[in-house]
Amino acid sequence: MRLAALLLLLVVSARAQFRVNQEAIEFYGQVYDAKTKEPIPEAVFHFRSEYSDKKVKTDADGYFRLDVSGAEELRSFLLLFSHPDYREKDFSATLNDYVDGKTKIKLTASSADVKNKRYKFLISCGESGQGITRSGLKSLFKFGCQKSDLSAEGKTELEMILQSGNSIKFIGSGSAEIEIESGTTQVRYAQKQTPKIEIQAYLFPR
Repeated sequence: MRLAALLLLLVVSARAQFRVNQEAIEFYGQVYDAKTKEPIPEAVFHFRSEYSDKKVKTDADGYFRLDVSGAEELRSFLLLFSHPDYREKDFSATLNDYVDGKTKIKLTASSADVKNKRYKFLISCGESGQGITRSGLKSLFKFGCQKSDLSAEGKTELEMILQSGNSIKFIGSGSAEIEIESGTTQVRYAQKQTPKIEIQAYLFPR
């Protein structure tokens, strides 16, 4: 058990990582073939931390869902997609391909403030803004918000759609900060909750 835990720690530490300051989170989304754009059944979504390696397979339509709990689990983890016929995708590494230096996003109940050394913009609910790297890779940031009786600050959604078709959406309540830099994507919510992360992943055949 100690050896297995050490190996997991080494793997997680050596690769691009996600970090979320909560005790539980829900992951869901869909996996596609990057060439045909068709859903991939039986693809595997991995949540891997130094404490565990949780995984779930996509259904016939390429959909997956996985709930993870434990503050230690969410302190540092990998999000991977795999299938015997496709190349593995490390999603945090994919995000970092579209970031020059640091991208910092501040979410409030009504706006998203996106800053990078190459671009910056403030978008309101229902609006979007585009970022572009030095090499020409483009990403679209879309912000959504919705007032709720359960939360004084309401629900916020920040979606990052990459030029490659891959996308990730952070769904939570109240204010939050998202920071992407040097292989690490950190998500910090101001209040305790169970946020959601929705991912659309495109895999290339081997």
